Amino acid sequence: MQIQRYVFSVSVYDLELLLDEPRVKNQNYLEHTVTQYSQEEFFEHVRLSRGTVNGLVERFEASQYYNSQEGQHATISALHQVLIYLWYIGHQTCSFRDVGDRFNITISSVHKIIHRMTYFLSNLSPDVIKWPN
Repeated sequence: MQIQRYVFSVSVYDLELLLDEPRVKNQNYLEHTVTQYSQEEFFEHVRLSRGTVNGLVERFEASQYYNSQEGQHATISALHQVLIYLWYIGHQTCSFRDVGDRFNITISSVHKIIHRMTYFLSNLSPDVIKWPN
């Protein structure tokens, strides 16, 4: 009987934990911060030049892997998906949660972007990687 009371007792604190409250995240990080980076800062963060990123975005948009993924509040553009992916792979210690907080998207959206971009790039490799004869 003692165990039953303990298991079935629910406090207000316990109920608050179950509520779906929005997490605090950076707002418009890509639009306001990344666009202000100098060429050097941009390269430091994403490990590619803006020109290379733009070429990658064009190829991604034309691929079967880009489908205008819906985020929590809006569509995530091809540019944003590429930059999110590059940020993740360029920062060894960041987690999906870190990326989601930085770019104001859910962890599940980060996972989908990483998954799609990895397949896109692996299938793009025969066109880009040239082995010596």
